[in-house]
Amino acid sequence: MDTFPSSPMHIALGRWGRPTGLARDGRGRRAIGSFLRYLRDLSPRHQQHWQTHLAFGRCKLENNYARRGLFGEWTEGVSVYEALLQELFHINKICQLIGLPLLFREDFSANARSSEEEPKGFGLLLKTTKKAFLDFAHVLDKITSENINADFFAVQGVELDESTTKKGQIVVNRKGTIRLLEEWLTRKIRIKDQNGAARIVAPLKEIRRLRQGPAHKFVGDEFSLVYQTKKEQLILDLYISISNIRMFFQTHPRAVGYTFPSYLKAENIVVF
Repeated sequence: MDTFPSSPMHIALGRWGRPTGLARDGRGRRAIGSFLRYLRDLSPRHQQHWQTHLAFGRCKLENNYARRGLFGEWTEGVSVYEALLQELFHINKICQLIGLPLLFREDFSANARSSEEEPKGFGLLLKTTKKAFLDFAHVLDKITSENINADFFAVQGVELDESTTKKGQIVVNRKGTIRLLEEWLTRKIRIKDQNGAARIVAPLKEIRRLRQGPAHKFVGDEFSLVYQTKKEQLILDLYISISNIRMFFQTHPRAVGYTFPSYLKAENIVVF
């Protein structure tokens, strides 16, 4: 087995139909792993190219890829990216079951994807730069906060607008979707933690903050491996937030019989 540093070129390897997996080196840096039997069929030119990207030292394959390739096991690991989209799908399905408007305007999951492709930029961070990290946060915001359906809250009795007085005149403004979600959680869901609603929407607020920053200034293409760690934490926090919302929906009397897929259990989620 050879392992290679993470690079946009791993996409090309995938196009040739050679199964590849993810790995980490001893310092925790991400790498691409592949078995030699898959690499031997590459042309001499492409073998030489990959030779220039060879990573030295011990690397550890991602557990699910290793078990499938070495032992022929059927593993249940699910990428956190696919799991997040599945959560959106099941939340909308439960909304239909209850008789409420969909919480999310568009469903990006494979089950009911309106377009053939997943949202562009949603997936592994190929370049560990500040700009790539902020672009990823932008995509997450479009998938979740920007995708929230305000009609859902209107039916639930949450006011969509608020009035303020400015220079003696009444000004009516539309509330943001994150604020609507937090108000709904506070008023409609019983959470033991006093700050439960705030904690659930915190990842959404952080993603919105990251998205808004580049809108007012140029972002340098600073390279640092820390952006991979930040990105993994960001997607994990968002997944936990959305999955908690889905579990709240499952407590509704009309959703008691709804079966959530067992393969999407938290212990099967792989963050990479």
